[in-house]
Amino acid sequence: MGSSLKNRYRESARTKDTAGSGAFNLPSETKFYKPKEARNRIIILPFKMTSKKHPLIAQGRCKVGDDDYVMDVWVHQRAGDGEVDIVCLKKNYRKACPVCAMAEEYREQGKEEEYKALKPSRRVVYNILDARAPEKGVMVFMTSHYLFEKELIEEALASGDGGEPVDFADMENGKVISFRGSMTQIGKNEYLEYKSFSFEERDEPLPKGIEKEVIPLDECLKVLSHDEIEAVLYGQGEEDFEDKPADKEERSPRHRDEEEDRTARSSRRDRDEGDEDRPSRSSRRGDAEEVDEEKPSRSSRRDRDDEEKPADSKGGCPHGHKYPQDWDKKSECAKCKIWDKCGDALDALDKDK
Repeated sequence: MGSSLKNRYRESARTKDTAGSGAFNLPSETKFYKPKEARNRIIILPFKMTSKKHPLIAQGRCKVGDDDYVMDVWVHQRAGDGEVDIVCLKKNYRKACPVCAMAEEYREQGKEEEYKALKPSRRVVYNILDARAPEKGVMVFMTSHYLFEKELIEEALASGDGGEPVDFADMENGKVISFRGSMTQIGKNEYLEYKSFSFEERDEPLPKGIEKEVIPLDECLKVLSHDEIEAVLYGQGEEDFEDKPADKEERSPRHRDEEEDRTARSSRRDRDEGDEDRPSRSSRRGDAEEVDEEKPSRSSRRDRDDEEKPADSKGGCPHGHKYPQDWDKKSECAKCKIWDKCGDALDALDKDK
């Protein structure tokens, strides 16, 4: 098992219970994989990390050239009047995120539906081969972390030897991942749940030269700057920026998956507190007039930021919470001036364990 892939399995296992993607500029010729309501068999293909857009590179946990098997990102889905998918600056890069700030404003105002609609959700994207039809070549599989990756990595840990996860994504010695798609209906919404994961030996070696077809998924992330995100939230369209979204037809497979993701997480809310539930598009449109009237002003957020008390000389929390263990867990965290410092301190604690 390659060391970088091994570390990625462990990282996915460590974060499997956190509930994140979304905004990608994929090549126009990209083919998308859609699981069936039956037994599915796929091969996940690793890719090289090549860009600082990759959250783990940005956070200093990995470096350019390391192997990865999944693009795991947090996204604000359908934010602003244009319902734009926005890569979360806070969750992915530990930077101030205007969407998170707006969500916190809604929560403070008691607007739970608007708050939930703006919270980031966790999405995963893979390069895969359909093991039943490898001649189709590399396809992209976009889905919910909660429905797929969480189940996948739990089974890999349970099925491994000596505490090591199954090395399912290695180019030469990886496995066929077998899982069952089971249609579930909540209200009028139907979606596939993924169950009964197992790992099988590959019948044949991978097609020659297949590594050249693998998409470097981190390069395809569309990351807007703080000012660009504010422009989207406060009226300017995303189309004014250099990175253009894929056309409607190319985006549709992801959007169908996002609807399934939201429905599944909403139906399991009582069983798994780590997952966000989100209102439907129709319910958000119905409240559009109210949301527009109540959008927090940029100046009011800055005024409150200026009123924050400075951290003490020992680096404690300026709001009296446990430093750094309560990082990103309290409402004040969204606007805290030492948010980055606190997160770095928590990372240092994790590495020492």
